[in-house]
Amino acid sequence: MNAAPRPADGDARYSAVRIRRVSLLAALADDPAGLREDWILRTVRGYNTVSEESAARYLRDDVPALAAAGIRVEWDARNATLTLDRSSFRTDDPGFTEEESEALAMASLVAFDDDSLKDLTTGAWAKLAPIARRSNLADDRGTVIFGDRVSLDGTQFADLTRAIQPPRKRVEFYFAPQLFAEEVLRTIEPWAIVNLKGRWYVVGHDVDRDDVRTFRMTRMVDVTVTDADATQPIPAENLQDIAERSLNRGAAPVTAVVKLADGADPRACADVLASARDLGDGTWEIGPATTAELVDAGLEHAGDLIVVKPKDVRDRIVETLRAVVAADDEADDATPNGEERR
Repeated sequence: MNAAPRPADGDARYSAVRIRRVSLLAALADDPAGLREDWILRTVRGYNTVSEESAARYLRDDVPALAAAGIRVEWDARNATLTLDRSSFRTDDPGFTEEESEALAMASLVAFDDDSLKDLTTGAWAKLAPIARRSNLADDRGTVIFGDRVSLDGTQFADLTRAIQPPRKRVEFYFAPQLFAEEVLRTIEPWAIVNLKGRWYVVGHDVDRDDVRTFRMTRMVDVTVTDADATQPIPAENLQDIAERSLNRGAAPVTAVVKLADGADPRACADVLASARDLGDGTWEIGPATTAELVDAGLEHAGDLIVVKPKDVRDRIVETLRAVVAADDEADDATPNGEERR
């Protein structure tokens, strides 16, 4: 069993510091009138999971760090208020190419690994970065979270997003219900790509089960748009709420206590620990989440992250890992033709 892949040094997607600073910037951008310091420390991601003293120290460090990057935040010490300085922001046309505009529209929904899309979005975001003309950076699709990856290539992802737009089409793909599980063919009428707790999902109508289903994008492969038209209308209700109910399916969310394995790099688990509560003894509390989500987190970070409790979550992780090791051993004992060695 190989340990979870660790990001290269400097990979900002796995930096809790970068996540905290981006969260601060997004919060300030949402409120042109400014935010009170105590509200930031209680509410903004990265500050609200540590002690008040640590959060205040982080904020004192983050404001000059943002200034060094060209983003000025005015700190009114008398009123304990922070305001984003927009005076130097660019307001003219950034000059997107047609290709950049299309990639940027997709990037607003999801982050992906495909190099062809990454190059386009890098150029587009570089032009967009100085612009702050929107009155509100948040919308009902959710906040962009760092940490989850999408393995679909540019063509498959573009096909999926187009299937969501009129004229909507049914989509087929292979899906693993759980990490290391066997992939099965699924057919859905996709409604949206949503972000839940830092993970990307596709929510829609499952044709075979005639019900709402939500699929983790990291487990979707070989996405194909069919010729069949979608027949189920997209609900008017908030699709993130629908997706979350679909995932839970009556299961009560619980919390878990985790710790890093000896010698583990914290950056390898930054997507989990960034929103965790530091318990101060080398452990963190994550959640609340469903048991399945907690098991997934443990499996995805096997070798780096240890689930201390609850016991049923830990036992399911251990059982799954043992089954994977046993399957690997059986494969090693077989010849290329599938015959057992004598």
